[in-house]
Amino acid sequence: MSGEAPIFGTPPDPMPRVPAILGILLSLAVLGEGIHRWNKSRTASTWPTVTGHVLSNALRAVSASQEPPHIASVQYHLELVYTYEVGGRRYTNDRLRFIPEPLSQMAAAQRARRHPVGSALPIRYNRRQPAESVLDPGGEWDGLAMAAAGFVGLIGSVHQLRQRCSGSPRAPDSEDA
Repeated sequence: MSGEAPIFGTPPDPMPRVPAILGILLSLAVLGEGIHRWNKSRTASTWPTVTGHVLSNALRAVSASQEPPHIASVQYHLELVYTYEVGGRRYTNDRLRFIPEPLSQMAAAQRARRHPVGSALPIRYNRRQPAESVLDPGGEWDGLAMAAAGFVGLIGSVHQLRQRCSGSPRAPDSEDA
């Protein structure tokens, strides 16, 4: 009994499982963050509105990539700082959306022109925590898309882990028969 070879061969090496486990953890994080942002956007659309004022606005380049045929593609974010008052207390924030929206330079510049410094704009704020506010609570679909990507990644990573963990029985050698 002690001299016989194991029925299933040598135990599998645990290292090939590591990428699948990391994929599961990353997918769970993306799924959870997507659900959180979706819920936050949905909830914020019911928050009360107060009139605020733009303190500053600027465009910021956030990414650049080289796409064929070697054309630089740059995306921008509108950085808008606003102030508002709730219950006699003044607050300042810069959240436009719960999920940042990369824009072309032209689209970001158009949005900046719509909100010049000193202009009034509607601000949605959290009644329980008035310091928490947002200009555009939308983006529910962004959160759902993020959650869906996390879910798809989770399924793929679990499938990969199952493949790496399933040890098929060793075929009997012709000498063993």
